[in-house]
Amino acid sequence: GVSTWLVAICAHNRDMFWLIFIDWIPYQPLRHCLHFLSEVVMIHFLLQASVSSDTFPAIYIRALRTHIKLLTGRVSRLGTNSDFNDEQNFRELVACISSHQQILQVADIVGSIFSLTIFLQLAFGAAILCVCMLNIFIFADTMHKVTTIVYYLVVLMQTVPSCYQASMLEADCAKLPDAIFHCNWLDMDKRFRKLIIYFLHHTQTEITFTGVKLFRINLSTNLSIAKFSFTLYTFMNKMGFGKNVKECLE
Repeated sequence: GVSTWLVAICAHNRDMFWLIFIDWIPYQPLRHCLHFLSEVVMIHFLLQASVSSDTFPAIYIRALRTHIKLLTGRVSRLGTNSDFNDEQNFRELVACISSHQQILQVADIVGSIFSLTIFLQLAFGAAILCVCMLNIFIFADTMHKVTTIVYYLVVLMQTVPSCYQASMLEADCAKLPDAIFHCNWLDMDKRFRKLIIYFLHHTQTEITFTGVKLFRINLSTNLSIAKFSFTLYTFMNKMGFGKNVKECLE
């Protein structure tokens, strides 16, 4: 949004001053400038709403990561408190298992909330990246290329926070079984050891999120979407799609 109106101001070109909502207003500099400023404000308002929809999955996943880290710390300290007897250590283990089950329930709820959102972001992002490359290499002039390149990078980074946090959540979940294995379970009673085997078994599965149950949400998927957009652009370029459209417009 910032790059668009900055390029429009610096270009001093009539074609760069077409307004999005109100259209071109010729020969009235003051009125046009006021309309231009109002549209800049409106665009930034829409961008703020877009940023909110892009960042809330990352915030939710970050909160889950914090709870997993706290649980890992609690588990690693099991059996190390010399003031606890066997019953108290057993209750502490039960509390850890209960916390883990609650985290899994929250993860299911959170995943159902943003599953469709991230799926649409990745799907439309691939199409937008392809169109951006067509615009850069075929249609755009120098000024539009600058704006399109900035927009391309922004779209590419749109899903990175959520995918990064999802990948880090998987890594944090992988540390939980290690913490269980390295706690002081050897000095505990038989009941404690049986229950901790059950806990260890159920923590082997990492918390993962999927986009409408089609693909996992992580950095690998984000990179695959970028590769897919380039493949789609290459295919359309070889088919002469961009040149045919350009000839039709001319």
